[in-house]
Amino acid sequence: MTQSTVEWAMTEVLANPKKMTNAKNELSSVIGEKKQTKESDISRLTYLQALIKETLRLHPPGPFLVPRWADREDEIGAWSHFRRRWQNLPPGPYPFPIIGNILQLGRNPHRSLADLSKTHGPLMSLKLGNSLTVVASSPEIAKLLLQEHDQAFSGRTIPAAAEAHDHHKHSMALIPAGERWRKARKLCRERMFSTRQLDAGAGLRAEKVRKLLDYTRGCSASGRAVDVGEAAFVTASNLLTATLFSVDLIEFESDATQQMKEAIEGVTKILGAPNVADFFPFVKRWDPQGIKKRSEICFGKVLGVLGGIIRERLESRSMGLQRKNDLLDALVDLMEGTEYDLSFKDIQHILLVNSISLTN
Repeated sequence: MTQSTVEWAMTEVLANPKKMTNAKNELSSVIGEKKQTKESDISRLTYLQALIKETLRLHPPGPFLVPRWADREDEIGAWSHFRRRWQNLPPGPYPFPIIGNILQLGRNPHRSLADLSKTHGPLMSLKLGNSLTVVASSPEIAKLLLQEHDQAFSGRTIPAAAEAHDHHKHSMALIPAGERWRKARKLCRERMFSTRQLDAGAGLRAEKVRKLLDYTRGCSASGRAVDVGEAAFVTASNLLTATLFSVDLIEFESDATQQMKEAIEGVTKILGAPNVADFFPFVKRWDPQGIKKRSEICFGKVLGVLGGIIRERLESRSMGLQRKNDLLDALVDLMEGTEYDLSFKDIQHILLVNSISLTN
């Protein structure tokens, strides 16, 4: 659960006192007077899990998956999809001249598309500026596209903002699905998200939760308000950095925390901001909204911090200091080896993607 999800969940339950009461009653029933909550307790907190799922439905951290690009001819049901020419398109709303269906996306595009699918079906076509787009809005169609036709739709469309600092050339979410992408996926599966790695981090997660509880108790004792977003950000960030670098990068209520939070939020906002250059590629070179320029600044701040941490680790290794045996040591080992062909910039962008996804 990310920082933004925690904030939205708290906002929703504060606006619905009955739901908050139900959640508190469940916590009292399951946790009771235990001084330490265990991860095994989570499976018994069914009402709390339902609240989180409803929060994700109402306020998804990312309303869409990374847009796909068909690199070969394919057919879904009765409709055909071609890379450079479109025939027999799925149904969809009638587009306006030039802008197409952009205005119909509204301020909450995931909800607008869900409403449009009720009229046009779970697979529909939209014209967004110069781009023809097919939208899958049901689990069945999404499964069909992403599992049975995954090879045909394995390409990624690159938003202009993601070209900052060549992020699109190093991010696993954006590089083409070839040999390099498969190695990156294998690296994440084996070194980051394996059962062994997750089990090994149980004690670390418990420690960060204890620090969060100590902080909130301290605020309560002194009558200070708790900034839920900042508290969640600090906890998630330090869990991440302790796993990756064996250090707590930020502290509660510090200037460094606010600066890092603003930098990471800047990256996520700039990547999610509607950009005219993505709908009308011929204006990309002029960057009419200044999004590419702002993305260079936001990406640069976060990459600068991560680059400094990597350089410190390389220096400590060259001096023969004791290894940390954390994920960064593993990544540096791979960079110095031959199996994965990792570069310094690859590690920076791997850590950047993890920082964004886990803390925001």
